[in-house]
Amino acid sequence: MSYSYNKYHGIDQVFMAIINKKARSLIRAGFFCGHQLEDLQQEFLIQTLERIDKYQPNQGTIYGFVKKVVNSCACDLIRAQKMQYVDMDVQLHDSCDEAFSDAELHLDLEIMFADSGDPDLLIIFELSQIMDVAQVSKITGKSMKTIYRKLAKIREIIACE
Repeated sequence: MSYSYNKYHGIDQVFMAIINKKARSLIRAGFFCGHQLEDLQQEFLIQTLERIDKYQPNQGTIYGFVKKVVNSCACDLIRAQKMQYVDMDVQLHDSCDEAFSDAELHLDLEIMFADSGDPDLLIIFELSQIMDVAQVSKITGKSMKTIYRKLAKIREIIACE
């Protein structure tokens, strides 16, 4: 297991526990390598500090807010990581036709899911293509029951199109 040499003096220890747990879970899940632990921690902390002014106490605890920010950032990083692999794969194709059809499909899915009003659907759909429900639940911080419910909603949206 990787060890972080970062010292976060003056930062709430619970914030750092949430950040460390998510960073390590992404490494264990195979999305990132062990040497990227400190980078993940720093990215999560930066995103948390940038968004902390949006916290509203009447909508939940500060720790719940931090967890939501970190989970959102994790999904963004996973998506970016996945897009890097797609970009490398696209470069290997002899023709651009396949790349355009993949991009069009992704855009179509984004549009379909955006109309649903649930911003998590696209992320859950993408993650469910490469991992099981338990892993999606762990990465997104949502219960497996919620993931199954959202997958049912995704199937319903796709079936209607």
